[in-house]
Amino acid sequence: MLNRSICTAVLLVLSAVATAGDNAGFEAAYNAAEAARKKAADVEYEWNTTAPLLQKAQDAAAAGDYDKAITLAGEAKKQGELAYAQSRYEAKHWRDSEIR
Repeated sequence: MLNRSICTAVLLVLSAVATAGDNAGFEAAYNAAEAARKKAADVEYEWNTTAPLLQKAQDAAAAGDYDKAITLAGEAKKQGELAYAQSRYEAKHWRDSEIR
C-alpha cells in the first residue's frame, strides 16, 4: 500500500512538472510571437490574421492543449516576421511599383 501511495505521489509530481514545462514552452512561444507582431505593428504592417492566431493560441493553452497553442503561437510569430520583412521590402522597392 505504501508503494502504491509513493508511486501515485511521484506520478502526480511528474504530471505537474510536465504541465508546468508545457506552459513555460507556450509562454516563451507566445512572448516571441507577440514581440514579432508588435515589431510589425510598430511600422504599421501588422497582418490582420496575426492577432486572431494569438487569441486562438491563448484559448488552446487555457484548455490545456499546449501543443496546439505552441503551434499557433509559432505561426503568429512567423506572420509577424514576414509582415515586418514585407514592410522593409516595400519601403526599399516602392518606386518599382510606380507607373512611369
